[in-house]
Amino acid sequence: MELLINIIETENIILLSLFLAGGLYALLKGGDALINGAASLSFSYKIDPFAIGLTVVAFGTSLPEFFVSFISNLTGKGDIGIGNILGSNVANIALVLGISAVLTPVIMEKMTMRVDLPITIFVSAVFYMFMFDGDITRINGFVLVLMFVTYIYYVYRRAKSTKNKLIFEEIEAHNSRMKDVFLILGGIAGLYLGSALTIRGASGIAFALGAGELAIGLTIVSIGTSLPELAASISAFRTDNAEIGVGNIIGSNVFNVLFVLGISSTVKPFSVNPDNITYWGPAMLFVTVMLFMLGRKTNRLSKKSGILLLTIYFIYLIMTFVLKS
Repeated sequence: MELLINIIETENIILLSLFLAGGLYALLKGGDALINGAASLSFSYKIDPFAIGLTVVAFGTSLPEFFVSFISNLTGKGDIGIGNILGSNVANIALVLGISAVLTPVIMEKMTMRVDLPITIFVSAVFYMFMFDGDITRINGFVLVLMFVTYIYYVYRRAKSTKNKLIFEEIEAHNSRMKDVFLILGGIAGLYLGSALTIRGASGIAFALGAGELAIGLTIVSIGTSLPELAASISAFRTDNAEIGVGNIIGSNVFNVLFVLGISSTVKPFSVNPDNITYWGPAMLFVTVMLFMLGRKTNRLSKKSGILLLTIYFIYLIMTFVLKS
């Protein structure tokens, strides 16, 4: 038992790196298991395919952000939690869409440009406005959750009036319902374990390297929790479902703010690092508006746009460690 405690409390950079790597791996595998189990169970009960995509694909890819931010806030590491939300939203646009656009032009529907992206910009602006008091309060959290419920209702009404294409994980048709339940429970357990290991490794490395927890949350942790979005979006773009890939990113960013931050701050208010107000909140708003500007005229992201987004993300990474938030 004493040996286990010593390992958990270690400041050894190698062990901390193993914690971080193991945590990110558990997050990915946990997310995969949860998505596959839930999708298979939904098909088994013949639930509407759009409802499956909405709850399993969109929510599933953002669950790592939820677990990391929720647990880090409860354990007194709110900088990692709020940094993870800001960093994930920046990474989803500048890194994920940047890589995707470099690989193949990203086509965006007119509805995305006219409605969905403006909603994302509005949600991001509300998030930034709430930070100005120095805390994300329970009242702020309640407002965000209420906005999330309204957003889900909007998506539901839109789904009923339009025929939307959806993307799903391939699942085995012969899965038993009991196996699906175990996949779901195992996925949730994997996400919880992965979150705990990721936070432990990230906070330890932050201390060892002299960088603040916020910098690690803004970069390493946010990249790790954005990997599900990266995998889903690249898969969508490579199978000629570009609008789904863009929708996954936009939906994930809205989900991160309204649900992840909303639920987390309702349970326990976030204390806001002043650097989030000065640098990282504006960075999130900037890349979101930049995405709108790049796609406004042609409804597409070209290879040049992808290179520009990746350059912005590279500068963002340098800033986080130079400033050592």
